[in-house]
Parts: sequence; C-alpha cells; structure tokens
Amino acid sequence: MIAATPQPAHIHNLVLNIRSFDSIARQVWGGDAALVTLQIDTTLIRIDKARRGPRATLARQIVALEKQGQTALRTLDPGGDAMATDAISALRTSLAQFRAVLKTLRS
Repeated sequence: MIAATPQPAHIHNLVLNIRSFDSIARQVWGGDAALVTLQIDTTLIRIDKARRGPRATLARQIVALEKQGQTALRTLDPGGDAMATDAISALRTSLAQFRAVLKTLRS
C-alpha cells in the first residue's frame, strides 16, 4: 500500500477542529487555558500555511502541535464538567488524526 500525500483540505479541516477546541477551552477554563491555546493557535497558523509547502516543514509543525496538545491534555482538568470532558475528547481525536497525517508524511 502506498501512502498518499494528505489533501490540504483534510489538513485544513483538522486545523478547524482544533481551533474549535481552543475556543471551547477559553470558555471552560478561562485564563488557565490562555497560554496553552495561544501556543496551539500559533502552531495551527503555521500548519495552515505549510500544508501546501514542503512535507518536512509540515511534519515539524505537526510534531510541535502534538507536544502542545499533550501539554494541554496534562494541564487542563475536566473536573466533571461535561463540556470540558467533550472538549478533551475532541482534542484527543484531532491529535490522533494529525498523528495519522504525520505517518503519511514520513512514509
């Protein structure tokens, strides 16, 4: 099986999914999420720009996003709030999809 290059539209949709998480995180956690979401937002901008460029640049940005996402998962506690739990779940799913994209970029 030959791994196809991910479509820029697919990557853009993943970026939008994580931007939605950022928005919800700011509502649920307020200032506690500010630094984490700001870093993620900056990386998402870079990913969106790199999605049509060299694969190595895009791969580096996805690795950075993965690290920032893992920090967010460790830092932000759902605390029994249903909206927070859903947001964390959505972030995990989006990060898993970005990992799948990263695998296709490296193959």
